[in-house]
Amino acid sequence: MTTRTAARAPRLDQVCADAVGVARGAITEVDPADIGEHLEAVAEGDRVVTHFFESHLAGYRGWRWAVTVTRVPRSRHVTVCETVLLPGPDALLAPSWVPWNERLQPGDLGVGDLMPTAPDDDRLTQGYVLSDDAAVEEVSWELGLGRSRVMSREGRIDTAQRWYDGDSGPISLHLVLGAADSVPPNDSFANRITLTGPSITLTASNKGATKEAGEPNHGGNIGGKSIWYTWTAPTSGKLTIDTAGSNFDTLLGVYTGTSVSALTLAASNDDVSSLDHTSYLSFNAIAGQTYHIRIDGYNGAQGSIVMTLS
Repeated sequence: MTTRTAARAPRLDQVCADAVGVARGAITEVDPADIGEHLEAVAEGDRVVTHFFESHLAGYRGWRWAVTVTRVPRSRHVTVCETVLLPGPDALLAPSWVPWNERLQPGDLGVGDLMPTAPDDDRLTQGYVLSDDAAVEEVSWELGLGRSRVMSREGRIDTAQRWYDGDSGPISLHLVLGAADSVPPNDSFANRITLTGPSITLTASNKGATKEAGEPNHGGNIGGKSIWYTWTAPTSGKLTIDTAGSNFDTLLGVYTGTSVSALTLAASNDDVSSLDHTSYLSFNAIAGQTYHIRIDGYNGAQGSIVMTLS
């Protein structure tokens, strides 16, 4: 049979309880006028007592000064352990903290407002990790490697799908083609579609597209079904373009120039990796410079295109 022994409540030590003056004198952080009358003495343990004094500090209604004192056995010399200002039962307290993601309500955010993301958000992945080479660190920010987290492939595909399914956005381009083999309106360099804005996501198709005379190869492949866009950089900085979310093996190229037979290559890419046959490129764009974007299919592949520019 188990016998339970009730915990003995600590007995109020009278020597410590009588040391009201010692306790009051330990409150040195404020003016003596901010210390009110002695309220009570509470036993905390053997020969450990906390004295409570009323607080007259402005803005601390209902708070109390708490001074804990003690003494060693067989000694009447009382010493101070700690002094602190604590809320009493009727103290005026600030509301309990509610995390931002729990207190936001519909309508609290407007256009341009940003919210931090959760640490485990699978739409983001770890960005640049510090190297052990000082020379690399000197140029890491210039190369755009200063972000701790960047969009993952899942995040980019999810973003593209939202734009594809949505009705509006900074740029939302939906090409409605007629017959299956009809030629896209921007099949030729001369009929390239103009894009505007610093951040663009669009959907399109290169079905029925052709490769015109004088059109260069890019990404190390002949291609054969290209469509064209043109975009002028509003500011200088790193430009990234990708075709994540497209359903075929894409080729991607960016050029400057005024005619299809006299273009200068700015950047190009075939595949993100051996497992990802969409395309990704980046380079430093110059404010006011017009760039011509060409999306093609590897060896003439065709299908639905998702392109993101930022």
